[in-house]
Amino acid sequence: MHTNIQAVGLESNEPLALLLQEDEYRLCALEADLIVLGPLARNRVARLRQLRYRKGRRTPFAILPAESFAHGMVNVPYITYGLAESAHVRASSVSERFLIVHTPLGELTIELRSAWSVEDCLAAVALGLALRLDPDTIACRLAASPDLALAA
Repeated sequence: MHTNIQAVGLESNEPLALLLQEDEYRLCALEADLIVLGPLARNRVARLRQLRYRKGRRTPFAILPAESFAHGMVNVPYITYGLAESAHVRASSVSERFLIVHTPLGELTIELRSAWSVEDCLAAVALGLALRLDPDTIACRLAASPDLALAA
């Protein structure tokens, strides 16, 4: 069974594409099982309402920026990310090259690439947790070199 993932409002989808190297996951615009909302997303509430429980499909899930999260706006399971102390996935240290990410499962160190924002990396880590990937797998996939198809 494929998991359809919709990403809206991120500066770059490259970290998500690196994380989703498996065939069972795919980025799509329609019929999403899981939605990743970035800080630039518009119409957040309307997009979240698109997530519905459907027979024979994965349980819907949302990845949301903690800074724009309001309790009660989501009626599906969710993970928040961002710089706020209340975020499930948050940056505990940021340097020019590395990002240390605090998660409920421990800390990860991610090497930042020039095209990636901190929020894009945090969203990718939160997506990995939502997909039940272990932290080592998340860190390894985000450290992988992108192939030409992803860079194009």
